[in-house]
Amino acid sequence: MPDPSKLSHLIVVTALTGALYVAMVLGPLEALRGLANAPPMDMRPLGYQPSEVRAFLDAIGVAGRDLYLWRQIPMDMIYPGFLALTLGGWLRWMGRRGAGVALCVALCDYVENLLIVVMIWQFPNVPDAVVWGASGATMIKSGLSTVAFCWVLIAAGLSVCRSRGRQHVRLARKRASADTKRPRYG
Repeated sequence: MPDPSKLSHLIVVTALTGALYVAMVLGPLEALRGLANAPPMDMRPLGYQPSEVRAFLDAIGVAGRDLYLWRQIPMDMIYPGFLALTLGGWLRWMGRRGAGVALCVALCDYVENLLIVVMIWQFPNVPDAVVWGASGATMIKSGLSTVAFCWVLIAAGLSVCRSRGRQHVRLARKRASADTKRPRYG
């Protein structure tokens, strides 16, 4: 049974995670998208190729690379930990396993971020191996994120069904015991 005392902490962490995500998506990531007229590497769940990365980094210019390096990356170094706490926290609160997937998502996001930093520092001579590594981390992060979010939703659905099932059983037992009581005769 979920521990109600931990629910308020979990709601706060979830709210902070959501606020950070919105701040990144509507802030630096949107600004970078506008500069290049293409999504940043973080927002390409199917990965990217070396030519796409070089074209993107060229299109955003020095100001965009500084924005990526000094605004987006610092925010995105905080976000994966919060996301892992949120997803893993909800799964544990509902009594489910799978928090390890949330940790793997965070690790892939950290690898992606570090390799993006290397790509920015190395521009215009970005090594293909770095791009392929970052692209792989992005794809794995995206796939595992989908799995983790789906697992949280499935676990929530199962918890609701289980809770309602227990309520129906209690009501049925109550009715059955009321129906089987022997009448008292005077």
